[in-house]
Amino acid sequence: MKAHYASTDISVKAYVRFFLIMREKIQIRALVESDWPAVRAIYLEGIATGHATFETDAPAWSIQSLKIYALQQADRKTAAPAGRQ
Repeated sequence: MKAHYASTDISVKAYVRFFLIMREKIQIRALVESDWPAVRAIYLEGIATGHATFETDAPAWSIQSLKIYALQQADRKTAAPAGRQ
């Protein structure tokens, strides 16, 4: 007997339709300083949820400081838990 997942089929179809419509409108490019106010606002919304990060503020703008910040976050995620080194 073949299982039928109608709600899953619909959501997948909707997702594919959305992706096909949006792929012409989405651009992936390097972050530039003029992007920062919008990116910072999104970052601060994530902080406000209390679920996105333990940070209390968004980092300041500068490519160098953002690169350093990203590396620090990556190091935190890959660091061995205490006592397991």
